[in-house]
Amino acid sequence: VNCPLYVSAVMSKSAADVISAKRSEGLVVYGEPTAASVAIDGSEQYGKDVNKGRLYITNPPLRPDPTTPAYLIEKLA
Repeated sequence: VNCPLYVSAVMSKSAADVISAKRSEGLVVYGEPTAASVAIDGSEQYGKDVNKGRLYITNPPLRPDPTTPAYLIEKLA
């Protein structure tokens, strides 16, 4: 139908991969990561300090992989 698709709250590598693949097929697809997902990773969420971990709870959740923020920036730019 030639209508752009806008996907918000992209937080995972797999979602970024799908968006990137569709773009390479010539489709007009935009992916918007949250500010938190490109600034930090969720590794602190699973640490021993429960009170600190609570600060990292988001919906959708942050990914514990420390390479995810840079990956999202690369794939969605």
